[in-house]
Amino acid sequence: MVLEEAGFALDLKESTRKAMKYRRDSEIIIVIHEGKGWFDPLGDGAQARGSPEARPRNPAKTRDRPLGEP
Repeated sequence: MVLEEAGFALDLKESTRKAMKYRRDSEIIIVIHEGKGWFDPLGDGAQARGSPEARPRNPAKTRDRPLGEP
């Protein structure tokens, strides 16, 4: 999966069948909708963001902008 290639690890203890939690240092990404959506519970407006594959590789640079915007 793209998140694992970007250094995120699946947190099996905190994950459920419907919501898989991935961690990288202090970052958390929760993958939902059978892998078709994700959100950052620590970010502003924790709402579904689309495909995990579309997630920016360096979220620190684009955290406050919707996906697809420069």
